[in-house]
Amino acid sequence: MPDHNVKIKCRFRHGGRLNGRAMVLACILPALCMALEGCSKKAEPEAAPTVRVQVAVAEKTSIQHKVSGDAVLYPLNQASMVPKISAPVVEYFVNRGSHVQAGEVLARLENKDLTASATENKGGFEQAQAAYQTATKETLPEEVKKAELDLKGAKETLDAQQKLYDNRRALFQQGAISRKEVDDALVTYTQAKNTYELAHQHLHSVQTVARQQDVKAATGQLTAAQGKYQGAQAQLSYSEIRSPIDGVVTD
Repeated sequence: MPDHNVKIKCRFRHGGRLNGRAMVLACILPALCMALEGCSKKAEPEAAPTVRVQVAVAEKTSIQHKVSGDAVLYPLNQASMVPKISAPVVEYFVNRGSHVQAGEVLARLENKDLTASATENKGGFEQAQAAYQTATKETLPEEVKKAELDLKGAKETLDAQQKLYDNRRALFQQGAISRKEVDDALVTYTQAKNTYELAHQHLHSVQTVARQQDVKAATGQLTAAQGKYQGAQAQLSYSEIRSPIDGVVTD
């Protein structure tokens, strides 16, 4: 604010006719104007910045927070299928990006020769099965048959010698023959009895051993045929490339 003690000098020309009030007003008005001018310059406020806003109607919705950025992704599980046999590819059943399940066939290789081999080995396996059943149930080897014939002949000889011994003993009791003839018949009967017992034991031994050998041989042939058949089937299965896991084909 200006100093109120400022002395204002008013000069008037001598020829003027102003009365006392007019002279005071004339002197006061210029002073007030100067005072107001000085106050107005310091009291002017600064202009506020202009802010523009957009107005919209409030709506109820869900808020989603998304963050975009670069990252390196690693699969939880992955598998590379390599065929175990060398053969041309006949057909693909999937493409890149296809969703597959574990065990699903992805491609098939040429397998005509493997199919033929599997069929051949299957026939050999079935023949071995039939031979095994025959060896364990029906067929007897030639040695067993010979032992049976020997036992049969020994039994007939034993029966004949027993009858001869019985007849001579009866005649001896009647006094028709001597004691020596009875003793000779007894010795012959005893020898026939021993021969029969040996033949019986031999037949039992031959039957047991022969049957075991036949069964063992048939079992070995069956096992070998089964192994060949399973191997042929495995080779045939290798011609189909299957997915080991659930996933997506990347290449």
